Amino acid sequence: MEVKYACVDREVENIWGQDPHLVIHVGVNGMAKNIHIEKCASNGFCFKDYDMKSLCEPRICLENSGRCELLETTVDVEGIVNFLNSTHKPIYSASCDVGSYLCGYIYLKSLDKDPSRVVFIHVPPISEKFSVEVTSTGVLKIIEQCLLQLMSSWYSETNNKCK
Repeated sequence: MEVKYACVDREVENIWGQDPHLVIHVGVNGMAKNIHIEKCASNGFCFKDYDMKSLCEPRICLENSGRCELLETTVDVEGIVNFLNSTHKPIYSASCDVGSYLCGYIYLKSLDKDPSRVVFIHVPPISEKFSVEVTSTGVLKIIEQCLLQLMSSWYSETNNKCK
């Protein structure tokens, strides 16, 4: 995706217009030492995008949440991190710092659409510790856990309706 606010706006609408079961955003965090699953996004954007364009106002007005301060995913991020760190290499962390640039912007826009079906994963740059294989496997394991949570939620809802 292009590093532009307008592209993010367009892509978020395209993604959610397809009524996905789950949306996973992934970005690279040059300072990350682990794979971070982001729990929330703050509403405040002061950086210019690749075209040197900034938003009209640092705090955007969201379609469903207005000018809120913060939106959080309802996916059990801590549960995923704890499970994966106890059953695999301990390379996962929960984070509340997606940033105030385009990673935070796309996550906030998607959280506004449906916080129960979206997470943002920050991966470290490819390195000796985080090879392409380690990183991609780590992301796939997070997606698997998110899908298991969604399936469990859907199963509970279905059983409650049948009673």
